[in-house]
Amino acid sequence: MRHMKLIKRNISTFIILLTLFIAIGTLSWELLERILASAGLAIDWTVGPVGLDVRVLKLELMVNPGTLIGAFFGFRVFHAA
Repeated sequence: MRHMKLIKRNISTFIILLTLFIAIGTLSWELLERILASAGLAIDWTVGPVGLDVRVLKLELMVNPGTLIGAFFGFRVFHAA
């Protein structure tokens, strides 16, 4: 079985997949937290904001366990392609 390796030619594919899966994981975890909160079980494992500030551009991300799970699955999908 062949696995995709990260090389200069496919780095944009890797970044797109990773970003997509991180967003899906983060939003899914947030949805799960809200469903549990409406059921009376309040949990908040959010860490953040984790940010990048380069004077011109400022990027902040609220990190939760879904972010890490999404990053893991994004890497696995890229590697399996």
